[in-house]
Amino acid sequence: MCSYLSIPIFQSTVCKMASNVNDNGYEYDALLWYHEDDSKFAKEMLRTLEGKNVTVYIEARDRQGGKYTLTEYTETIRKSRYIFLLISESTKSCGTFEFQMHQSLQNSLMNRLQNVIPVLINVTEVPDILMSLAPLKLDEFFNKRLLDLFRQI
Repeated sequence: MCSYLSIPIFQSTVCKMASNVNDNGYEYDALLWYHEDDSKFAKEMLRTLEGKNVTVYIEARDRQGGKYTLTEYTETIRKSRYIFLLISESTKSCGTFEFQMHQSLQNSLMNRLQNVIPVLINVTEVPDILMSLAPLKLDEFFNKRLLDLFRQI
């Protein structure tokens, strides 16, 4: 079951995040979309990236209160240089993840970017809508390929 579907549309508290735009015009170097069942892997990926001073948005930590959820998703996508979609068995039936995936791809296509990167977690195929994208596969070279994306930042 996708617990993200129960996210309330409005939050009762308002939080303010610092707006730190990097040299490339992005607030975040990376955005990680994942299902909560994959949070262990997402946290490992987060540690790897932040250990190299890559600014990363993850919803569980960085979500702002007081904003309409779908608006925040769209804004965060636009503020992110790369968008990693952690694809697993759990994401296949998650409506929220599907929305995040579609919005990420739409932003990429509209802005002629090549910034959406599927990461396959114990699955062999990407969803049909992402078939034209080359996924990062979990193997002994995963961390090297992941960090190579940020060498020019």
